[in-house]
Amino acid sequence: MLEIIIFIFAVAMAFAVAFAAGTNDEMMAPGVASGVFTLRTAVILGAIFSVVGAFLMGAPVAKKIGKDLVGNKILTDPMIISILIAMIIVLVSTSIAEGLPISTTQSVIGAIIGVCAVAGLKSPEWGIFSIDYWQAAEIAAGWILSPVIGFFSAATVQFWLQRFEEVYLAKKQEKYEEKEDDGEIISEYRMTDRERLDRVYTYLLAIFLILSSASRAGNDVANSIAPVLSLQILNTSSMENSNENLMIIGGVGMALGLILVGWKVIKVVAKEIVSMNTGSALSAMISVTLVMTFGTLAGFPLSGTHVLISAMLAVGWAERLPIQKRMVRMIVISWIVTVPITAVLGAAVWFLVDWIYVALGLGL
Repeated sequence: MLEIIIFIFAVAMAFAVAFAAGTNDEMMAPGVASGVFTLRTAVILGAIFSVVGAFLMGAPVAKKIGKDLVGNKILTDPMIISILIAMIIVLVSTSIAEGLPISTTQSVIGAIIGVCAVAGLKSPEWGIFSIDYWQAAEIAAGWILSPVIGFFSAATVQFWLQRFEEVYLAKKQEKYEEKEDDGEIISEYRMTDRERLDRVYTYLLAIFLILSSASRAGNDVANSIAPVLSLQILNTSSMENSNENLMIIGGVGMALGLILVGWKVIKVVAKEIVSMNTGSALSAMISVTLVMTFGTLAGFPLSGTHVLISAMLAVGWAERLPIQKRMVRMIVISWIVTVPITAVLGAAVWFLVDWIYVALGLGL
C-alpha cells in the first residue's frame, strides 16, 4: 500500500515537472515571429504535438537520464521526490517571473547531481562519485555541440535558401521580360512570384514546426519521467507496460503547461530576440528539427532551448537582422547558472525530504 501511495505521489510530481517543462517550451516561437501562426494557434498545435512526441519519442532519453547517469543504480524514494521538487521550483519560478526559456535537461541533470552528492552523507552507495561522469560528459558535450551544429546548419540553410530565391526570382523576371515590356505587368508578376514563394515557405514551416515540437516534447518529457523510472514498483512484472502510460501523462502535463503559462515564453522568444520572416524562420526550423529529431531518437538528452535560440541567432546573423543582445545575454546567463542552482536546490530539498521520511519512520 505504501509503495502505491509513493508511486502516485511521484507520478503527480512528475506531472508537475512536465507542466513546468511546458511552461518553458518556446519551440513554436519562430512560427509566431514570422507571422505564420498566431500565438493562440501556435500554443494549441504545440500542446497537441507535445502529447504525440512524448508518447512516440520519450523512452530512449528517459533511460539515459534515469539509469545510465547514475550507473544503473536505483534512486531511493526521497531522492526521486527531491529531484522532482527542485525541478519544479526552478522551472516554474523562472518562466513565471521572467518568461525566459531555460533548459529542462540542465535542470534534471543538476538536480540529480546535487541530490546524489548529499545522499552520500547517509549511504556509501551515493555521493559525488556515484555519478557516471562519462555519461555526464557525454550529455554536457551534447549541450555544447547541439547548439553549435544548430547555428552553423541554420546559417548554411539560410545561405542556400537566399541563393535559391535570387536565382528563382531572376529567372522568372527574365521570362516575363521576354513576353512583356510593360513594367507594371512585370512588377505584378514579380510580386505574385514572391507571394507564391512565401506561401510554399509557410506550408513547409508549419510542417517543420510540428515535427520539431514533437521531437522537443519527446526529449523534454524524459526529463520529468526519468526519475520516476527508478521506483521499485516499476521494476515488477505487473508494471511492465507502465512506461508508455507515464510518457502520455508527461505529455499531457507539458501541453497544459504550454497552454496556461508557456505562451509567455513563446512571446518573449518570438518578439524580443530577432525579427524573422517566413524564409529565415524556415531555415531555423529545418536545422532545429534535424538536430532534435536525430538526437532524441538516439537517446541524447538535448536542450531544445539551446538549439532553437542558436538557430534563430544564426539566421539573424546571416540576414543581418536586428538582434536584441540584452535579451540574448540574459538567456545565456540563465543557461550557465541552471545546473549549479538546481544542484544546490536539489541538495537542500533532499535534506528536508529526508528529515520528513525519518520523522515518519520511513527511513532513507
